[in-house]
Amino acid sequence: MFKVHVVAVTALFEFLLCGTAVAQTGDLRITSVSVQPSQAQSGQTVAVNFTVRNFGPGQGQMTFMEIFVNFVEEYSESGLWNFGGTGGTISFSRNVSVPVVPPGTFIAYEVEVNISDVGNFPVGNQESAFVTVAGPDLPDLTCFTPTGWSGPLVVSNVSGTTVSVPVIPAGNQIFIDAAWINQGGAMPGPGGIPIELRLNGGVLAGFPQPYAPLGAGEGAGFLDRPIGILSPGSYTLEMELDKGDLFVDESNNGNNTCSISFMIEDDNSFGPADCDQDGDVDLDDYSEFQTCHLGPAAGAQGCGCFDLDDSESVDLADFTEFMVLFTGSGIGACCDPGTLSCSATTETDCINGGGFFEGNGTVCDGGACPAEYSNTAASVLFFQPGAGVEVADDMNLSGNARDLILYQLDVAGLGGTAFDAAIQLHSGCPGDGGSPIPGTDTLVTGIPNDGFVRTITVSLPSPVTIPGTVWMGVTFNDSNAVWMIGEQSEIGSTVNEFGINQPPWICSAAFQGGDPYAGFVAGLQCVVDEQVAREVAFTKAVVAINPTGGSVWGEAASVMIEP
Repeated sequence: MFKVHVVAVTALFEFLLCGTAVAQTGDLRITSVSVQPSQAQSGQTVAVNFTVRNFGPGQGQMTFMEIFVNFVEEYSESGLWNFGGTGGTISFSRNVSVPVVPPGTFIAYEVEVNISDVGNFPVGNQESAFVTVAGPDLPDLTCFTPTGWSGPLVVSNVSGTTVSVPVIPAGNQIFIDAAWINQGGAMPGPGGIPIELRLNGGVLAGFPQPYAPLGAGEGAGFLDRPIGILSPGSYTLEMELDKGDLFVDESNNGNNTCSISFMIEDDNSFGPADCDQDGDVDLDDYSEFQTCHLGPAAGAQGCGCFDLDDSESVDLADFTEFMVLFTGSGIGACCDPGTLSCSATTETDCINGGGFFEGNGTVCDGGACPAEYSNTAASVLFFQPGAGVEVADDMNLSGNARDLILYQLDVAGLGGTAFDAAIQLHSGCPGDGGSPIPGTDTLVTGIPNDGFVRTITVSLPSPVTIPGTVWMGVTFNDSNAVWMIGEQSEIGSTVNEFGINQPPWICSAAFQGGDPYAGFVAGLQCVVDEQVAREVAFTKAVVAINPTGGSVWGEAASVMIEP
């Protein structure tokens, strides 16, 4: 610790208490000195507490005190403090400010007491106290269990619950809830918290995903995020906050991960709504459903398989649940993002093997992945074009098929009222001869502006033939709306440039962050035969689910906003 005499790196608080001019025979001495708090931030006000005692033999009197910080007077006070005879004691507490110094600096508070004794000013005893200057309070992110939750991670086959189901029958949709909290100091903006979810070590689709920064003591999370139907077996779900400890400067990086284990039990039974018991819920089941969908008054006689809410009738509520359970024909094209080779498998086996599932009923294109584009390598970077400014990115499809059925993109709002996004595919950069592709324009309204990343899925009512290279253009009506930046696409390719209409159009704008950031987070899904188009159009274009669980009937393209 540094004493008062080492002035270069310490801040001295010196108290000089001077006696009156009249002769005194007392002997005033400081018996204790303390500083509260003992660890303080630069510029913070601290209390210096000290006690003065008269050791006699006569009375002692004090009329003036001064406080010096690095030999500069910061505080002075006149008064009359009588100590009486031997043993007279007075305690003092005075507030002073900590100098602006680097964290880790020791500050020495030295108090001196002088007493007038027949014209002499003998120096009284000296006492010192020390304080360490601390840095600003850092955030401390950790998993958090809200009231009524079974843990920070909840796994269940029932939506709307916050209690985990440790053993889940096979054939059920799996829902997860997650919660976290900042138990330290406030996070500086505007960056977010990259959060990654892993299932048996594999990163779940859509992660890592940045979530909004948190103030001191603030928590966040999500409910009922579906992750699909899993094969029987044992699973461990992990959540890692501040993925890689690279983006949030925390006081403790050792409490950023939590996990939960559960089992999918093979009970050798068929799942709900699989009324033909062929292992999936597809158009054949839907055909039977139509004959049973007679409303609440008709009852459920002979149609108990489709009475999914046990209401003894087959009505709109059962149709909504049927749509959630709809899987299609169960087998589809699985694309290996590393080799672009394709094989037919189930969605679960494809995802568990690290592949990209093209959808139930899709087929491989001569052993290669079906034509499409996918850039899901999300980062925490984003581009903020401003209100009314169109920004566009090139997307080069792989394969040969060109019948587009849906496209996706990840957007977010930095705060404010809900915003809109006008989306249009072009044959090239709009500023370099590219023209709009008919049937691909969509206006998405009411996107929440709350700091969370949203995946916008636009499903077309019928396939639209597109060229091998398209440019996706987006125009926001809010200056706080952003398009998330990804890396190089894992399916298809993109040039490390994008276009923006400032105006005029610039088709060679550079990406923030440089390599490997090469494109915006987006995807294009194509089909290769009429049956697939019919099935996908059915599953995607009937109902659009919004984040609050409501539904909107679509007439043209349908829109889904996730999560």
